[in-house]
Order: sequence, then structure tokens, then C-alpha cells
Amino acid sequence: MTDNYPKIALKGVGYNWSKNSFDYIIGDFVAPRFNMNKIREVFPDADFFEVVLPDKGWKVYTGKRNELSKLYDEIYKDGTLDYEIEEFFPNGDCKVSICRL
Repeated sequence: MTDNYPKIALKGVGYNWSKNSFDYIIGDFVAPRFNMNKIREVFPDADFFEVVLPDKGWKVYTGKRNELSKLYDEIYKDGTLDYEIEEFFPNGDCKVSICRL
């Protein structure tokens, strides 16, 4: 997705965790601006949809992409998540926003 949309600060959203799976989408918070035909050339099963995220209850963690596993160790020490938003930046920084309902 970054190769197709290098100027968009993409976000990855994880939700609907179960014992063996979870849903994950890649996009942004701006009105739809993705060409699904172009995306399906690389990801044939891709589809477009919107997820309504909670307004409250978010906690933000920041760190470096190359230390992401340490960041997730810190995040998961308090239990499972309901929602997660990952953001990665060109300088190697990352931001993970999590929500437990």
C-alpha cells in the first residue's frame, strides 16, 4: 500500500480479535481516495469498507519501528485489545494507539 500511495500517511487498524485471528485494514482517516482496481492488482482479495472507531478510551504508545516488539510487550502486559491503530513514519518512528473497552 505504501508503494501505491507514498504520500498518504497510512494507518493500519486491527480489531475483532479472537483466539486464532483478527481483522486488519490499511487506509487513512480521510474520505476515500483509493483506487480499488489498482490495489487489487497487488492484493486480489482487497475490499473497501469503513470501520467506526470509539471516540474515547485510547492510549498512545510511541517508539521506533525497529523496536516494535518491545513496544508490543509493553502494550500487551495489560491484556488484550479491542482496537489498535499503527502508524509508521519515514524517520523510523512509530505510533500505536490502542483501545480497550
